[in-house]
Amino acid sequence: MVYLNFYPYRQMTNLQRYVPFFSRVRILFFAKNYGFLAWSMLVMTISLFYFMLPDQDYSPLYLHSESPTVMGKITHIQRIETEGSVRYKFSYTFTTPEGKPIKGIAYSSEKKYKKDNEVPILYYPTKPSYCKIKGLDAQYSSFNTTLIQLIFFSFGVGSSVFAFYKGYQDGLNKLELIANGEICYGVYFDCQKDDEKDKENDLYRVFFEYEIDGERYELITTTSNPDKFKHLTNRVILYDRQNPKHAVFQDEI
Repeated sequence: MVYLNFYPYRQMTNLQRYVPFFSRVRILFFAKNYGFLAWSMLVMTISLFYFMLPDQDYSPLYLHSESPTVMGKITHIQRIETEGSVRYKFSYTFTTPEGKPIKGIAYSSEKKYKKDNEVPILYYPTKPSYCKIKGLDAQYSSFNTTLIQLIFFSFGVGSSVFAFYKGYQDGLNKLELIANGEICYGVYFDCQKDDEKDKENDLYRVFFEYEIDGERYELITTTSNPDKFKHLTNRVILYDRQNPKHAVFQDEI
């Protein structure tokens, strides 16, 4: 009878294997590779959403040349110099057809208006705070930074979902091997330096060999400390009897 010790699992044999609920959760959602990537991307995405996106000016995404127009008045003009370039900040007010007063800001590289000038205002009917002076920029930069931030936000959400999906699939494969995989032992036979680094440490690819029905297979682990594996002759491996190439080291689950 061969026993496996999957801490914090109970002892398991080829006849009975049990994985507690929280260990299943860890394997499915907190694996080293995809799990870390998924949670990192999720935290960064939530931070972007919470701290940056709510304060952005979304008017460039809603306004176009055919948006409703109303006349407003310039209330203040500010000249801004930045790294040799000059921009003018125009503060204005207008009143919607429903009688709601709205304040806004627009920018231009030219001083097109003077204080108290009447100006045409484009606005979004259901959210009049999304507005701008026609022909001027709603943001300091004419480059639509809000759209770029939304693209990054969408990319972060998509990356998180993809990483969670890949980690979940990888976890399901590991759980399947825990439940139904056969047990064998891997023998160290080679070590090669990897091109990547873990912070300041060099990484190595350590090769183990295992034999099933007279045919030899390889399984690789990546580590910054290859010496601890060089004398192993009985590293426990779980493999799929129908597809022996589908295998995992017991101590990496």
